[in-house]
Amino acid sequence: MKTAYAYARFSSDNQREESITAQLRAIHEYCAKNDIKILQEFKDEAQSARTDKRPAFQDMFALIKERPADYLIVHKLDRFARNREDAAFYRSKLKEKGMKLVSVLERLDDSPESIIMEGVIEAMNEYYSANLSRESKKGIKENILQGKRNGGKAPFGYTVVNQHLIPNGDADKVRGLFSMYAEGEKLADIGRKLQLPFNHYYPVLRNEVYIGTLKSGEWRHENAHEAIVDRDTWDMVQKRMGDASLNAQNKATHQYLLSGMVVCGKCGRRITCGNVDNKYFYYRCKTKGCSIYREHELDERVIHELAKAFTPTDAVKAKFYELVTDRVNSSASYKEAKIARSTLSKRISKLIDSIQYAETDEDVKRIMGKVNELRKQMPKDRPKTEVSRAACDAFIEAFCDIETHEPEIQKLILRKTIDKIVVTPDELFLFTNIQKGTSIMVIKNGQIKKAPEGACVTILF
Repeated sequence: MKTAYAYARFSSDNQREESITAQLRAIHEYCAKNDIKILQEFKDEAQSARTDKRPAFQDMFALIKERPADYLIVHKLDRFARNREDAAFYRSKLKEKGMKLVSVLERLDDSPESIIMEGVIEAMNEYYSANLSRESKKGIKENILQGKRNGGKAPFGYTVVNQHLIPNGDADKVRGLFSMYAEGEKLADIGRKLQLPFNHYYPVLRNEVYIGTLKSGEWRHENAHEAIVDRDTWDMVQKRMGDASLNAQNKATHQYLLSGMVVCGKCGRRITCGNVDNKYFYYRCKTKGCSIYREHELDERVIHELAKAFTPTDAVKAKFYELVTDRVNSSASYKEAKIARSTLSKRISKLIDSIQYAETDEDVKRIMGKVNELRKQMPKDRPKTEVSRAACDAFIEAFCDIETHEPEIQKLILRKTIDKIVVTPDELFLFTNIQKGTSIMVIKNGQIKKAPEGACVTILF
């Protein structure tokens, strides 16, 4: 008999996730049907899959290291991980021990279509997690634009009223701190004179909230609320502190689409990113005599070639439709209703059987009263939901149309499907990481070329 560990997780960021009880029930049903013995269950409650810092998850892998099984079984792949790097790392840990990750709802086998769907599902899970974060940031951004504070303790000198900052009685002490420091007084002397309630002055002197600016991450809103300190005093304070320009300080770092993925086809070294005056961006190999590639040209070249290969076949579309249909009709609500119907039916049958032992008409009425009450509690046997094949096909085609996505999503898909990119001025090798030995696309000037030693030509897309 094969053996397995069962892992279930409930996320606090989505209260409509299947309960851990329902997940484990589905796992046990799967194991019973497939003659698999569960050695131990592991449960993480209110834990996000965006991180691997989950107590039960770590305990499970510590046990796997000492006592491996045949399988690690989860309800859905997103219970395991929503982060590509974590998923790849822990899959490799399972592989080292000869174990296979199994999803009860996503019935994936070793066929090329299943291999591809596994990659697509994990990419979509990571996209969901990233999109959830992005949606949360939208709320933060909107608050910033409306001049509202996004929670937390109000800065010294302000009071929060309906999410807006209003100067309070300590505002004069803040003005005194800034003006006295701008005039050259020592901070220790200023603190004693003003009887300031804090010992660390630099965070206050650097906080733009005092000139009316709200910030959160990349978003800024100047004149969002009433300033306590005027701009001239602020500038003098920053100059004395030796601060660089605030614009330079808050300037976002340029994001390279292919960072960490490109390898020089001439010398084999990892290609690094660089720029000239934050205007001209490039990828370059540090080996003398190797090439430099303009960022936008190499990005476009990789995305264009990947788009030609990242086209779902009819077989892949069929597999995706099958998985979506199975997931929709295998949700916890359907399973809970099915179990409830079975339990109530058994109770009703026992009550009806007991009528033959009734001694009076009153006993019969009482029994039938209970039967009718149970029948009212019986969940309706809902028919299976019909899933639109056209909608599924349209979704996966849109998801795979990498050239139309924003850079953020392009980067996610790249890191989910591509292990490394080997480049020379006239050659481009895209090594996929969906599964070892299944897909390496080799392109030279837009044409398929014989693969390097140990590689094989793409067979999945």
